[in-house]
Amino acid sequence: MSTDSELACALAATEGRRFSFNDTQYDESLARCIQEEEIAGYESTLGADTLPELHTDHRQLRLERTLSERLAECGSLTQHIPRTNSVEEAPCYSEISADRQRMQERLAMYSLCEREVKGDGNCQFRALSDQLYRSPGYYDQLRRAAVEQLRSHPEQYAPYVAGDWEDYLRQMAKSGTWGDHLTLQAIADRFGVKMYIVTSYREGDIIEINPNGPLRSERVLYLSFWAEVHYNSVFPQAEPPPQLPNDKTLGSRRLYHMLHGEVY
Repeated sequence: MSTDSELACALAATEGRRFSFNDTQYDESLARCIQEEEIAGYESTLGADTLPELHTDHRQLRLERTLSERLAECGSLTQHIPRTNSVEEAPCYSEISADRQRMQERLAMYSLCEREVKGDGNCQFRALSDQLYRSPGYYDQLRRAAVEQLRSHPEQYAPYVAGDWEDYLRQMAKSGTWGDHLTLQAIADRFGVKMYIVTSYREGDIIEINPNGPLRSERVLYLSFWAEVHYNSVFPQAEPPPQLPNDKTLGSRRLYHMLHGEVY
């Protein structure tokens, strides 16, 4: 880790410059400091029991506004309808390959990039954690928050569940259970935030999720969702986040092979 004095020097050296990862005049020492601090923040979340306070900064809000404008102008927005998972097993390799290609083309079209998270059944909550806290490490706490939100408002969410409501909640509380569109809505409602989901669907490529009730935060969350099996965290291509340790180490060998076409 860099010392406070080194970080102060780096900040002073970059005064007056545009804060951008792709700026050729961007001070490399500041970039290293920021990356080290973000990685340290990720490591500090391991084993944490509670969610930290949700903070915002001007740079973060600027990036999120830019993304919102870009998606609204270029995308085919579909209003969100909460639903549970439509697939229980991963689709065949050819379907995943086609969806992955479609996703890559859409991300390129919108000048976006993904920060990949583990495909261990917790990917939705890892991606949400990365968007909210710039670390995927709070996935377990976010799962609990989603289930608590669902359990506290059955009149609002239970009609979307075909089976037994309590069985659904018990299953969703288990680590490794795939998050669904209902848990996305629960997180949007719990934090009062808006979400955009870039999908690999042939039609309605961007899903817009608004909280039930007033917005309680200026934050907007951006995820990718493809082949009905995997979520990632999304950022502007021009200002990508630093890669975190083990970001691409997925929990399932079979799923990793389907996602990347190779064996690790």
